[in-house]
Amino acid sequence: MKLGYIDYLNCYPFYYHMFEHKPLEGVEVLHRYPSILNGMMVKGELPMSAISAATYSLLNHEAVLLPDFCLSSIGYVGSVVLKSNLPIEELDKKKVGLTSASATSVLLLKMLMKNSPS
Repeated sequence: MKLGYIDYLNCYPFYYHMFEHKPLEGVEVLHRYPSILNGMMVKGELPMSAISAATYSLLNHEAVLLPDFCLSSIGYVGSVVLKSNLPIEELDKKKVGLTSASATSVLLLKMLMKNSPS
């Protein structure tokens, strides 16, 4: 069986018990960016992986949610950043580069830019 593996610190608790003590027999671990794993799940190329909430909505109930478990934060999240040589007030109508690694980061940035005061 193939298992998607996101090598980000906030995902470590999800994978800790599976890999810290001994490898799981018969499990091929695929280290990929979240956006790649999301796409593989949507295409049916991967049976199990952590995925974004947005991707879960695309799976039409073909995935099982783990009850009482999510990768989230209470308070400030430092893994989603916007870097610019200009102040944010001067970014109106400017091109902004987006990562291909995280669909969630892209969605969050689009929401922030759409809802920010002009």
